[in-house]
Amino acid sequence: MKNLFKVILFSLILISILFQGVSAQEQDYAKWGTMALNAVKVQYPGSDVSDYEYLGRNLISDTETKDTFDFVVKKNTTKKLVRAYVTFNPKNNQLINLQIKEIQL
Repeated sequence: MKNLFKVILFSLILISILFQGVSAQEQDYAKWGTMALNAVKVQYPGSDVSDYEYLGRNLISDTETKDTFDFVVKKNTTKKLVRAYVTFNPKNNQLINLQIKEIQL
């Protein structure tokens, strides 16, 4: 019975640690997503920016990570898909590069 309690306790601690890591990454990519959204709004003034989608994270090296986001940009009857690439240093959370490209629909 004591061993079962220890296993359950250990499992709960492990699950808690794993969820904290996921939450930290979600908050992390939200920060970069907001930065990407603001850059898209600056590049496409007067446009409606919507349909934000986080496409994922690529670890380039120990000091470089890239998050990718898609946005739909609408102005009058024109609709464009815009992809933002945010490269940052995960060790110090410093922005390295932010690149915006139009993607053909």
